[in-house]
This record gives sequence, structure tokens and C-alpha cells, in this order.
Amino acid sequence: MDKLNISLLYVEDDGTLRNIYKKILEYSIRKVYVASNGLEGLRDYNTYHPDIVLTDVRMPVMDGLDMITKIRDLDKNTRIIILSAFGEPRYFLSAIELGVKAYLLKPVDTAHLLKAIGEQANDILLDKKVRDEEEKRRIAENEQRKSEAILRALAHVTAVFFQEGFNGASARKVLKLIGDATDSSRVYIFQNFNDEQGKPYTSQVYEWVHGEIIPEIDNPVLARLYFDDPIFVRWVKVMQNHKFIHGLVKNLPVKAEREVLQEQGIISILSMPIYVQGKWWGFIGLDDCISERIWSEAEMGALETLAHNLGAAIYRKQVENELRELNVHLEQRVRQRTGELEKEITERRLAETRLRESEEKYRLIFENANNGIILIIDGEIIMINPKTIEILESTPGKLIGSSLLNFVHKEDKNLLNSFLSSIQERAGAEFIDVRLFSATGKVKW
Repeated sequence: MDKLNISLLYVEDDGTLRNIYKKILEYSIRKVYVASNGLEGLRDYNTYHPDIVLTDVRMPVMDGLDMITKIRDLDKNTRIIILSAFGEPRYFLSAIELGVKAYLLKPVDTAHLLKAIGEQANDILLDKKVRDEEEKRRIAENEQRKSEAILRALAHVTAVFFQEGFNGASARKVLKLIGDATDSSRVYIFQNFNDEQGKPYTSQVYEWVHGEIIPEIDNPVLARLYFDDPIFVRWVKVMQNHKFIHGLVKNLPVKAEREVLQEQGIISILSMPIYVQGKWWGFIGLDDCISERIWSEAEMGALETLAHNLGAAIYRKQVENELRELNVHLEQRVRQRTGELEKEITERRLAETRLRESEEKYRLIFENANNGIILIIDGEIIMINPKTIEILESTPGKLIGSSLLNFVHKEDKNLLNSFLSSIQERAGAEFIDVRLFSATGKVKW
């Protein structure tokens, strides 16, 4: 027989009866506490907070009704059953006024007693189930709101990077957007460098902090953290394998890590590597210095997307710098060469301007299109727009680099293969309909 998953406090001054009923109750109930009078029962109630109180009426020190009155002052919903040899009307009336669920007269049949307790237990368990479901719904709604806020922040972040590029001002703006959306204590970016001897290290270059949280941007430990430092060795191994660090600091496996992070007041941490053209550039991280947070899928997905966007923005910045340097060199040569070369340079600049305008128009179409757009080279997904992520219900990390055929209905794969293999032989635009599977298994047209 399965025991009822509840706790019960039995208050009885008669030692013999107390021991007998305790054994009977323990046979059917998960946890049974006993007390010998009302005062002791009240103390045990405050200690254990039982689901049901089963009590006698007349007892020394404090009687059952006085104890019930004080319990009601603490919790009006506690379920109470009276088991007494006294059946005077005044006791019944007092019990009714105090909201007692059942009044049983001694000697009571065991089956009758257990039935009364079982009825209350069923109500208790049902109430708990309802409360649990309400809590799950509340958590789900909070997660949905948080996810929507994060998605809005990511859209804003993408706009910032494309409009302003990657620089100190845009980086700090982006960190604040993500910090506010995820309700984090700190958001920061570390960049990898090599010292004068070519030894690799990482350094914190940007940081945002919430409210009264202490900044760590000037922490000397974080200014030059070498890859072979005991507090960073594991991170290097993890992030060089395109994985990320997350969890409660107290549960991290390396003592040196825990000590350094706890000195910064970090309770929970989430750090994601940033890759630029396949090379590990650094990482972005979130700290929670307030509570033991279990990072949600939405938060981890947001940081992963942000890391990808950062990598793209940094690469764009590098290309822009290279182009700027090239332009400076070309301008020096132009001043030394003929007017014909100056004309060519002017034309080139005009072409670059048009190219940038064309790229901007393409980017706006690409980012804001209501249709999914996928760039495929040799069957491999190279680039996707936000609408594709929404349609396939996945993340950039899982989509980019994979084959489009992985998401195509098996009955449509031959049609798509045939279309792609002959696409260069056709002039103009042609269309085919194929069915795709999202990450959740939904069929998309």
C-alpha cells in the first residue's frame, strides 16, 4: 500500500493512545509527528508545518481548542481533525467556528479515521497540484515575456551593429541592451591578444554593470589573463571547442576558478565564445551577483546569437580597417601618379559608394524580409536571415554550416537536389515548392 504523500501532526495526552495511533498512522502516511499537549503541538506545528493536524480536545498545559485557535492565527487554511471522547455540543460548535474539517469520537474505527484523513489528504494533494500547475504557468509566462524582451533586444543589437559598426560606443550600447533584457548584474566582452613574446592571453575590454554592482573593468587580474593560468585553462579548452561556460559558480569544477569569480561577487555565470572567421577572438559573458540563477534556453540562445553577431560585426570592422588602410595607400599613390589614375581612383570610390549603398539595401531586405532567405554554397547553409530562424525554430549555430537537406521532407529531397544541380543552367528566376521540418518537427512550406 502506497503511503499518502502528506505530513500529519497528532496531538494526544494519553501516552498509550498516542503510541497506538502513531503506529496506525505511520502505516498510511509518509510523515507523522506526535505531541503530548497543545503547547507542545503548537511548537511542533511551527517547526514542521504539517499538512493535517489531528488533535484531542481536553489536554493539560494547553487544550486542543486553544491550540487550534493559535494555529488559525498563523494559517487559516491548515486542515484540522478533532479526535476526542467528548461530544458535547459546545465542543462541536467551537470546532465549526474554528473551521475543523472533521470531529471524530473515541473510540473511533481505524477505517473511519483513515477515511477522514484520506479525504483531507486528497484535497490537499489536489490543491498542491493546482498550485504547482499555476506556478508552472506563471514561470512559463515569465519565460515567454523574457524571451520576447530578449528577441527585441537582439533585433536592436543587430541594428546597432549594422548602423554603427563595432566600436567602443556601440559595444557599450549593446551590452546595456542585453543586460537590461536578461536582468543580469554584469555583461562584458573579453578579447584575446598575444604579448611581446607571442604568448596568448585574454583581457576584459568592455563592461556594463547594473545599479550598485561593482565594476570589474579595472580588475588587474582580468587585464591580462594568460591561457595557461590555472583559473583560465579549462575555459580555453572549452571555448576552443566552440562550447560555453555556464552554471552556479559554487559548482564549477576548478577551485581556482571559483575563488576568482566569488571574489567578484558572481553567483551564476554564462560565457559564450566569439569566433571571427573561424578563429577564437574572445568571449562575451553574463554575471548574476544577486541570486542562484539557472540560465534559461532563451538567455543562452540570446547570448549565442549575440556572439555570432559580434563575430560578424568584428569581422566587418576588420575588413573596413583593411579597406581604410588600402584607401590611404592608394591616395598616396594617386598623388604621385597621373590624372588618368586619379580619375580611376575617383571611379573606384564611386563604385565603392554604390556598393555600400547596394549592400545596405540588400541588408535591409535580408534582415527585414517576411520570407526566409538562405544562402547555400555547395549544399551548405552559409547565411540565414531572422525570418529563417523563426521558421525553422532553431539557432544560427545549429543552422549555419549544416546541409539544407537536413531540414527537407524526404519526399522532396530529390526534387530539391535536381533543382540545385541544374540552377546554373537556367536563366531567370524559377520556383519550386518543398516541405521543410522545423526544429520542433513542424512541417513548413
